[in-house]
Amino acid sequence: MNLSNCRNVMSLPALGGLPSLKKLSIEGMDGVKELGFKPFPVLEVLQFQNMLKWEYWYHPYEDGEFPSLHELVIHNCPNLNQKLPRYLPSLVKLIVKGCPNLVDSVLNLPSLHELNIEDCKNMVPVSLVGVTSLVTVRIRGLPYLKCLPDGFQQFLGAPKHLLISNCSGLTSLRQKVTECENVASIEYVKVNGSSPPLSLAENGKNLASAAQRLSCAYKPTHLDNESIEAMVSM
Repeated sequence: MNLSNCRNVMSLPALGGLPSLKKLSIEGMDGVKELGFKPFPVLEVLQFQNMLKWEYWYHPYEDGEFPSLHELVIHNCPNLNQKLPRYLPSLVKLIVKGCPNLVDSVLNLPSLHELNIEDCKNMVPVSLVGVTSLVTVRIRGLPYLKCLPDGFQQFLGAPKHLLISNCSGLTSLRQKVTECENVASIEYVKVNGSSPPLSLAENGKNLASAAQRLSCAYKPTHLDNESIEAMVSM
């Protein structure tokens, strides 16, 4: 189902309850400020694009709205300021772009493989809970991001591909020294546009050793001396 470019529509009824619907795209509904959903038992793809006045996303059912959702895309919704659904047990791909007012969320996404957050300055930090299968993380244009999201270093399977760009406040790729061990599974790292000196780990060795062992491309604007020494000496 595709609801698009109905620019004079001011409101939509609570969507959901369609037992066979697997994909829903809502785009260009310029007058809509609020959206709510009844449970979608088999919905797999949910997309929002160019919803310029959308502000509120109500979650009256908390953990039961989208039990089968595989992909969630939110693109160019500049006024959306509510948290994302907290628990999406089947979500594989989460893409959020151009939502500068979307607030930080605690997300329980046990099946997540791909996380892409771009130009969402207030969505910091995103706390990830229960993530065990993340493969790719792309983070771009988060000026207030100082370190990786809480939970990144804690789940069993660290992502294999980590790409960070235009995050001018980034100073560290970890929050706690004890949470750094799992980054050794990373195969590719690229960091661009980090203005302060960037710390890889407590002494730079964990991620530095993974970088050399797996031909990791690491390209921040600045590295602190300790991290450079660690990478050279490994």
